[in-house]
Parts: sequence; C-alpha cells; structure tokens
Amino acid sequence: MHEPYDKPSAPAPAAAQRLAVPGSSPEMIEKAANSDADYIFLDIEDAVPPPEEERARANIVALNKIDWRARGKTISVRINGLEHVLFNPVHILRL
Repeated sequence: MHEPYDKPSAPAPAAAQRLAVPGSSPEMIEKAANSDADYIFLDIEDAVPPPEEERARANIVALNKIDWRARGKTISVRINGLEHVLFNPVHILRL
C-alpha cells in the first residue's frame, strides 16, 4: 500500500533563489548580480519612493552593461502601470 508520505525516488531539484532589488540602489543591483540568486527582479514600483522612480529607471538602464545570462541570472523589471510611465518602457525591457 502506498503511504502518503513516502520519500520520492529521486531528490527534488533545489528551489530557485529569488531576490527583489530596488532600482534606486545601484549598489544593491551590483550585489544582486554577484549573489547566489537565480532570479532577480529589479523593482521600480513598491520598493522605490515616487520621487526616486526616475532615478531608479535611469539606474536600471545604466546597469544594462551587466551580463546577467553569463552570471546565470534570470531578471525582470517591475514597472508601474503603463498609464503612469513617463518614459519609453522599451528602453528598460531590453535587459
């Protein structure tokens, strides 16, 4: 009879490490790039006070030089709704 809590026959894959980083902090973005995290999302929404959002967008575009793939990272950028964006989001989404 199958027990509900039997051990699996193969070990489960390690859970991906996720890291949220405020786009307003170039230092934290650089640390994230060098971290053990597998998935990083650069936040220019909730983690950034409204007066710093423009600087956060500029930081993310400037840090586009980081080769995230070579570092084994998957990244995304969390933006406010497009109706609130006063810039061309395509510039950031090219990461």
